[in-house]
Amino acid sequence: MRALALFGLLALGGCATLTADQCKVADWRALGVEDGALGYGETRFLEYTKDCAKAGVTPDRTAWENGRKDGLLQFCTPKGAYSAGVDGRPFRGRCTPETPAQLAALEKGQTFHAITDEIDFLRIQILELNQEIRDIYNDSNHHRRRVTFAGIRSGVLYGEIARLRHQIRHLREDREAYRF
Repeated sequence: MRALALFGLLALGGCATLTADQCKVADWRALGVEDGALGYGETRFLEYTKDCAKAGVTPDRTAWENGRKDGLLQFCTPKGAYSAGVDGRPFRGRCTPETPAQLAALEKGQTFHAITDEIDFLRIQILELNQEIRDIYNDSNHHRRRVTFAGIRSGVLYGEIARLRHQIRHLREDREAYRF
């Protein structure tokens, strides 16, 4: 049960570091399985070794490596390759051999990831344009002569927001073709 809590913390935190307490209770095989399923390599274990040395704990390399091999069986599949691509994690060089199905799934996942990044970028642009509209109206309330300018400028900005939303809709539709 403690190991599950440890893995939950690692998954949420997204980092390899362990606290002194986590080092003392770690199930190194289970941690290896988790790391292998996510495609992590030797560097991950070296980070554990460094962190646990501070706590006077030596990680069990054999248990971790055996667990990682089992985890890689989950990762080294088309589904694992796709997940790596969607999450922007590395896949190449983790699995031997890499199959055409894995590489196709990886490419599909990477495309899904890229489209999602573009959607996120456009959403940020919309937020910035909405803030600019608020700023224009706040400023125009102080200066009556700027009210006309504010109306014209905000109309242009609303048009840009509509264009960006339309683009997001199309990207979302396109992205559906890249689901696994």
